[in-house]
Amino acid sequence: MSTYKGTFRKLIAWQAAKVLTKEIYRITNKFPSDEKYGLSSQMKRASISIMSNIAEGNQRTGRKDTLNFFNIAFSSLTEVDCQSEIAFELDYISKKDYDILTELINKAGYLIFRLVESKRDPDSPKSHKNQKNPNERGFTLVELLIAVAIIAVLSVSSVVGFAYLGDMLKAREVTGFITDTIQQQELKILRGEFEETIIHLLPNYLVIEEIDAESSIDLNFNKTACDDDYQIDFDMGGNLTQRDEEGAIIRIESVIPLSKCVYFKEADDIEWSYQLTIGNQFSNTIRFVHFNLQRENLNNPIAITEGDGSSIRIKAPYAKKTLYSPAGSLAGWLDLTVTDQEGGSTDTLTIR
Repeated sequence: MSTYKGTFRKLIAWQAAKVLTKEIYRITNKFPSDEKYGLSSQMKRASISIMSNIAEGNQRTGRKDTLNFFNIAFSSLTEVDCQSEIAFELDYISKKDYDILTELINKAGYLIFRLVESKRDPDSPKSHKNQKNPNERGFTLVELLIAVAIIAVLSVSSVVGFAYLGDMLKAREVTGFITDTIQQQELKILRGEFEETIIHLLPNYLVIEEIDAESSIDLNFNKTACDDDYQIDFDMGGNLTQRDEEGAIIRIESVIPLSKCVYFKEADDIEWSYQLTIGNQFSNTIRFVHFNLQRENLNNPIAITEGDGSSIRIKAPYAKKTLYSPAGSLAGWLDLTVTDQEGGSTDTLTIR
């Protein structure tokens, strides 16, 4: 006899919808009693609908059915968005709770949209890959002849042009990687994997501190020591475990209260992490992630050339971000410039 497996629980969109639903129930339970069967009930039903339709859509085998349920989930999310606004304007919801709901709604909306796009037929005219400008038209013969002439002229400099394009894409890959890393850490917080995470944006790599609510030992990142590299500090002796990007143990060493320099620039690995354990106690995890994708070219890496030294703190339960400038002061946003130091091209990223 086969066992039922609700694979929908693995969907990050469903997990984000669950966090939103629990928050809706918490907030609406404080509504006036005469709204028990009114706005309060509507918001609860709409939030449950988001979770339920994502789950049912995931279990469907046909693309059309799956998309239908995911679209209903998105429509229910729009209901919650609309109802939250009117509840706020009626003073049923505080400004703090409304901001929390808005953030959770935005995150769930983005993830559901990604779900819809992942299931949509790429040949469908509704696919974003096939969206066309309604004003587009075909080329006339004269226009085609002019285009051919322009291509012939530009072909002289095509080698230089494509080389520059390649450099530009390298820099853009890094800004995309940084954006994805931030979103992944937000989702880990939403899923309850960590109580808090801190992302340090360094010139050549990211340092990510993942702090579990149950961790009882401090493992600290220190970016002001070790000359060109950085160090981790520990006030207690124990076993320092180093793992690779797959989580496999590289080495375990017995350490005394001290510090350890982490020389990452010469490393062959893209990523590794440290954690200190003493008996049944364990520390937070510190991950070092190299974003120089051209590993054979470490002497001329792609680097953050403006905004390096800044950091991002993401806290549970709503994955709220707090941004810090390179000087350590609070910031409303961070502007990063990533430069391919060999090709000279740059790409910029604003984090809010």
